[in-house]
Amino acid sequence: MSDQTEIWKLFRTQQEKYVYYLLSLSVAALGFAVSQTQRDKLSWTQLILLTATILWLMSIFFGLRWIKWNLSALNANFEMLRVKSGHYRDILPTITHTQAAVDGINSAIDSNSKVIRKSFGLQGNCFYWGVGVFIVWHLSEMIIRSL
Repeated sequence: MSDQTEIWKLFRTQQEKYVYYLLSLSVAALGFAVSQTQRDKLSWTQLILLTATILWLMSIFFGLRWIKWNLSALNANFEMLRVKSGHYRDILPTITHTQAAVDGINSAIDSNSKVIRKSFGLQGNCFYWGVGVFIVWHLSEMIIRSL
């Protein structure tokens, strides 16, 4: 295998680990936030915590969306290889039909790639903003308790 292929595989492996890591951190953060308020009465500061939990939920959503669309892109790539290898000769009898199928699959892959890139960025942003909002909530709780 070429160095470029090896580096690409390493990049994809690390990217997947990052997404799964943020997913697990977001779930843990949600659990921690809930455990911090189990015995509390409802107060206005919990709206701040609600914002953090919504951001973590969004992080989970975008992480799962990233996984889903990656699977879709992988499937599209697999089907394109099958089309190019002649697997569908009975329904794609000419070169023109085959090329049209390949073009359609490439269009789907490009569309998937846009969703994948957007989901990857939004997952991280939502997680980190959630952490920041949680810190603001925690500080506001400390200030209220010290008054």
